[in-house]
Amino acid sequence: QKTAYEIPKRDWSSDVCSSDLLRRINPHVHHEAHAVRVDAGNVASIFAGVHVLVEAFDRADQKLMLLESFAAACPGVPYVGASGLAGHGDESAMRVHAVARNVFIVGDLESAAQPGRGLMAPRVGVAAHMQANVVVRLLLGELTRHRGLCKPSESAHDRTRAGGEPTGLP
Repeated sequence: QKTAYEIPKRDWSSDVCSSDLLRRINPHVHHEAHAVRVDAGNVASIFAGVHVLVEAFDRADQKLMLLESFAAACPGVPYVGASGLAGHGDESAMRVHAVARNVFIVGDLESAAQPGRGLMAPRVGVAAHMQANVVVRLLLGELTRHRGLCKPSESAHDRTRAGGEPTGLP
């Protein structure tokens, strides 16, 4: 079975495969693959230079770690996350929530994964499209204006590298 992109069967856990797939879909898009596990100690270095960060983690603790670390390392740079996507319920309950300056969360903020109610492709897909729309609107200046690129400050960078817990939201 082939798709429009003629994707061969591979081990999709490889960042090389993901990069190859992105190149096949659109060779004009710039992207950078990182074969690392994101943690509080490397958020500043991985996301330095981004205009907007889009979160797509599954676990709540990882979402919180990324939000706190990114907000400390890149104040003023928009963060677009997702929460409350589990199940197959009414998609009209999903909204874009501006929870802090330049922090947007897509979802219903309630539907959590649990036995018999896991993440389902339709709601995850709706959220991904909503996140993409938030990013476009941010870049066009239709939502809270952001202050350009992520340029981690020395103090935030040192604190996260030293293993300290970043605190506070923008």
